[in-house]
Amino acid sequence: MKGVLASTSVCFDLSVYEIFAPLSCGGAIVLVENILHLPNCAARNEVTLINTVPSAIAELLRIEGVPKSVRTVNLAGEPLKTSLVKLIYNLPNVREVFDLYGPSEDTTYSTFTLRDEGAATIGRPISNTQAYILDAYLQPVPVGIAGELYLGGDGLARGYLNRPELTNERFIENPFDQKHSKRLYKTGDLTRYKPNGEIEYLGRIDNQVKIRGFRIELGEIENRLLNHASIKETIVIADENQAGEKRLVAYVVPKNNKLLKIGELREFIKQTLPEYMCPSVFVELAEMPLTPNGKINRKALPAPSAELSVADRNFVAHRNDLESRLVTMWEKILQVKPIGISDDFFELGGHSLQAVRMFAEIEKTFNVNIPLATLFQAGTIEKLAGILRQDGWAEPESSIVPIQPSGTKPIFFCVHAKGGNVLFYRDLARHLGDDQPFYGIQARRLGGRQVGHDKIEEMAEFYIKEIRKIQPEGPYYLGGSSFGGLAAFEIAQQFRARGDEVALIALLDTGTPDYPKMLPETSKISAKFYSLTRRFQQQRDNLQSLDGRGKVDYALAKLAKVKLKYRRKIRDNYKKIVRKFYASVKGKGAIPKSYIQLEDQIWRAGQNYTPQVYQGNVTLFRATLQPLGIVPDATLGWENLVGGELEIHEVPGHHGSIVAEPYVSVLAEKLKFCIEKAESEENL
Repeated sequence: MKGVLASTSVCFDLSVYEIFAPLSCGGAIVLVENILHLPNCAARNEVTLINTVPSAIAELLRIEGVPKSVRTVNLAGEPLKTSLVKLIYNLPNVREVFDLYGPSEDTTYSTFTLRDEGAATIGRPISNTQAYILDAYLQPVPVGIAGELYLGGDGLARGYLNRPELTNERFIENPFDQKHSKRLYKTGDLTRYKPNGEIEYLGRIDNQVKIRGFRIELGEIENRLLNHASIKETIVIADENQAGEKRLVAYVVPKNNKLLKIGELREFIKQTLPEYMCPSVFVELAEMPLTPNGKINRKALPAPSAELSVADRNFVAHRNDLESRLVTMWEKILQVKPIGISDDFFELGGHSLQAVRMFAEIEKTFNVNIPLATLFQAGTIEKLAGILRQDGWAEPESSIVPIQPSGTKPIFFCVHAKGGNVLFYRDLARHLGDDQPFYGIQARRLGGRQVGHDKIEEMAEFYIKEIRKIQPEGPYYLGGSSFGGLAAFEIAQQFRARGDEVALIALLDTGTPDYPKMLPETSKISAKFYSLTRRFQQQRDNLQSLDGRGKVDYALAKLAKVKLKYRRKIRDNYKKIVRKFYASVKGKGAIPKSYIQLEDQIWRAGQNYTPQVYQGNVTLFRATLQPLGIVPDATLGWENLVGGELEIHEVPGHHGSIVAEPYVSVLAEKLKFCIEKAESEENL
């Protein structure tokens, strides 16, 4: 074992193998930010074993990124198609492809098989693991007969934390071999024995699927949709699009021919379920296809297509050349057809990465720089076209972005992070609920025509003027993620100095400018490694929430950002050389230069900031997964800078990922509690 690729989030049990198996055997780990960065990794030719999920290796194959040094490929987490196995074996260097199966409840892997180009199986149990295929009466089934798979052995978990009912339901007494395993885990997977003794995976018994690493109970989505006033019947399935990417498809039958709107259905689901459980496609049917015995005939469900997808009945096609060009641009970026000029970007499934690509394309095509926050007010093609038609259009002077302006609760002002935009706060605002007004504060210079701020003190002074336009008097509720927390802290300082009341300061995993402090024995090389590890963990979390094409787009955008940064550095020192270089590559980057320049300016402002002691209370929301090699400090450096009470709440995830799915719902729940608590204290 020469080198094992480590590219899986530590939140995913596959990482247990990637880290501990090679180290226990005297092997090496090759860390990359995500698997798509492997082709550009300096140590790529040291990798002899790749351990990942089928969707990830499929993307690596598509970009021809498997190093020639790779001899073995381990795949788990998703069903492994024989067609993909054939593609891997087409690589002249790969000798072995292993199909590994195992739920987290049985510590990473439970069964394995060396796959060939024949029929798919999940093999036999690994050492010290027992596997039983049982019927509804917990009796073993004969060869070839389907039953539920039960697992036992040394890898079995003790149960679910603080969920005794679920533990008792899924972990049962072992009636066959109490000497080696006193309990069995009820997997919910439908399997059967093949004549050679190997196990064949057939699907889920309990209607559970896995998409992008998330376990999804289809029944939960169906029950939610049935609560909608316009839905008579529904069924949700996991399907694959033309690119081979898994997605959720909801088939719905309306009540009494009521109008169904895709945006309304999506928002209805997101009120109680996380983003990744919202179907990508909705298909409207007059009635469900049935079998002769009256059950829904899943095999007769029509294939999802643009013509069948639920859309607003007042669908409006493009009316001129400008709208037509924008429609083409959106359909290419969002991979959705057809798109009407009144369709909302977010309701079509758009996310921040796609927004960056879209506005970069708009800038290149129309020579107009539009901030990302414009999507909150102009999130349709019709409204964007209206902006582009205006001669000499200029972005609004205000830095205040009304992400969720309505509601009876106190207004929460949330300051931008290092990137300057506030688009990524949309999920947090949505999880806080419709009754919580949420205003983002974006950087002043996003359009490139305004003068930016070189100091946090200057930012705070300007942002206070902007805040007062919305809320002239306190008490004020402030917050921000990462750098945004520093700015919110300084805003609170200046508010108190002027006699204004601050009810809440919410620091979303914000450390002081000199945090993190490295351990005394940490060398410069180790410090750099820990810094890269932290970035790797954060970017990997971001990739986990994207589909196959989204992962590629994300990786390309990050590479383009790095290219632009270094191009600017070269230009500063070698202007003549860069002129020629820039002329040849201009327009190819995925991110406008102004974004990179603004990010650098904000980063410098944060590094040069010296916070003073704040004579009030501060609330810190701390990510549970902090970087390695630092001085353990649960306060992230704030302990001696808060004169009042420093309240700390732990939120699962890494720095930056706590404001994204799937962790943002936990953050929103805790933040909502703190806002309500501060409000009640104000009313005493």
